[in-house]
Amino acid sequence: MVQIVGLTGGIACGKSTISKMVGSYKAASVFVVDADEVSHRVMETDKGVINKVREAFGGHKGVMREDGGVNREALGEIVFADPSARKTLVKITQGPIFMGLVKEIVKGVMLRKDLVILDIPLLFETKIFTYICEATVVTSIPYQMQLDRLIARNHYTKEHGEQRIAAAMPTSQKEKLATYIIRNDGTLKETEQQVVKILDLIRSNKRTVSPLRVFIAFILLVSGGMATAVYRLLF
Repeated sequence: MVQIVGLTGGIACGKSTISKMVGSYKAASVFVVDADEVSHRVMETDKGVINKVREAFGGHKGVMREDGGVNREALGEIVFADPSARKTLVKITQGPIFMGLVKEIVKGVMLRKDLVILDIPLLFETKIFTYICEATVVTSIPYQMQLDRLIARNHYTKEHGEQRIAAAMPTSQKEKLATYIIRNDGTLKETEQQVVKILDLIRSNKRTVSPLRVFIAFILLVSGGMATAVYRLLF
């Protein structure tokens, strides 16, 4: 029976690297549902979403690219600074992103993969996705390393980097909610060893997930929870 596992972590904590390691796990077949990839695809290909973003934010300089697409970075700066704009964007994108995630989860189950990994930045913030997870894993690094990586990667000022980190649930709180923690402040080999060990443990501790439980979980997903945090999946 398929095992559904949630993977999350703070910004610049190396979750993408760990997600790739999980996808390369040799002891079982793995299907990774990448929430960032789904949200990016929606913003790039969903004409309805693009048109609504143009209507709502097209007046802001740089939001729309010359090719008619959305400049996610420029839009992200707007919604990060303006709660009203954030709510508008969530209203536009929540439905398509939700449906994209559900389709990917169902695809993994239908392919009869051993592990379906839900790589979702806001796994604990939305809470409801955890209802279908047999276990949850959080990637963690010390705060200063997180800030340094974010500044180097996104070319932020120190103040902007601190604001971005502060806007999300603290990593320490995520650690308390997670089943397993991956300390990602060492070498890649050390991180990979942790990944394999944790996946081995999950595989050896299978729990039965009834169809009813899955059905109830998706009903909860439909009822809400995604809307308050969708913008962070986009940016």
